[in-house]
Amino acid sequence: MNPEAAVDYGVVIAMILAISLAGERIVAIVKTMMPGWFADPADAGPDAPKPSPTDDRGRRLRVQAVAFVACWVAAASLMPGGFDLLGTLQMDALRLPTAVVGLLAMGGSAFWSQVLGISSALKDLKHAEAFAKRGETQPAPAPANTVRIPGLEMAKSGQPA
Repeated sequence: MNPEAAVDYGVVIAMILAISLAGERIVAIVKTMMPGWFADPADAGPDAPKPSPTDDRGRRLRVQAVAFVACWVAAASLMPGGFDLLGTLQMDALRLPTAVVGLLAMGGSAFWSQVLGISSALKDLKHAEAFAKRGETQPAPAPANTVRIPGLEMAKSGQPA
């Protein structure tokens, strides 16, 4: 990767999100087709005994393996030259092996929470840079209980702040 090439992280996030959604659908289909292997004991009903985490480890590992393979296959299917499990996927200026993209896409909610935090921080940094270029100071952040609307600030209760 050229270190001087700019990466549009929006493109990367959108690509991994699309692969993640495809992988989740494939996992749901596989779990429906083979409920004996993949059924969650918590879905058995409120009267069913809860298995210990060690008893449920095999099922959880099988679900994670299916999720990884599904996301890896989805990433490999996006290769410009056709399906390639060992290829490198080009996302804007970033190049990642399809297996790594599959691993990222199967990350679940913890991964997407981190992505959201990082993208929010990048957005704040871009705003700060834009204000600095114009020679302006950034407006102070709104207190936690207010909603900032240009020209009008209201507390969440609906009363003027």
